Amino acid sequence: MNRGEFVTEICAILGIPEADIQTRVRAWLNLALIRIGRRHFWQDLKHTSAISDMFAASKKSYHIETDWGLTNLRHIHAIILIDGAQSRKLIYQPERKVDVELPYPEAFSTYKSIYYTRWNKYIEVSPIPGAAYDGKMRWSKWITQFTADANTCDVTNIDDIIIAATSAWGYLCIEDEDSALKWAKIAEAAYLDAMELERMAPDYEPIPVGHIAGGEGRNIEYWLSPWVHGGE
Repeated sequence: MNRGEFVTEICAILGIPEADIQTRVRAWLNLALIRIGRRHFWQDLKHTSAISDMFAASKKSYHIETDWGLTNLRHIHAIILIDGAQSRKLIYQPERKVDVELPYPEAFSTYKSIYYTRWNKYIEVSPIPGAAYDGKMRWSKWITQFTADANTCDVTNIDDIIIAATSAWGYLCIEDEDSALKWAKIAEAAYLDAMELERMAPDYEPIPVGHIAGGEGRNIEYWLSPWVHGGE
């Protein structure tokens, strides 16, 4: 369904003519998309982007949108630095740990980056790279807001959730709490069905693997890590 069809359906559920309330219903639809996006990492919102020259020589900080061209980003699931057989997944570190233990990475020699931290729309890497590298990123986005009647949702097969969630919100706004509760229950049942289906992994065959001390991967030079300290 597109936005225009959603508006028609929801106005019919509320029993209010479109001409009287369609502007508000359009706003309620976008609120519902935000709430639906918060609820689950929908498969249709997961992306893998190959980025040429993702990392530049002697550059520590990268803007997610202007440097890497990623918009509407919700979460980063992996950042890969490409260097042939020596490619590596960068390891996330919280900004507090970086600020305490590596407050000024510019003081150290450049090298192929190992760690990254996120601060709003910026990614900072350490060590600061000594050369340019391509990269790859696994990331998830927020559901795109509706701006025109022809717009459809980024996530497939959740039209029932959109209708029920928007109807529940609409009934709250017109102070019909009993109907709001009814439609909220319908939305919740639809959420649970959809999320159960998305969590299925029919081709998954778990294989036990050995533990790697530190969890930093096999191709990480542990002696360059500011978080690995030798004994006395």
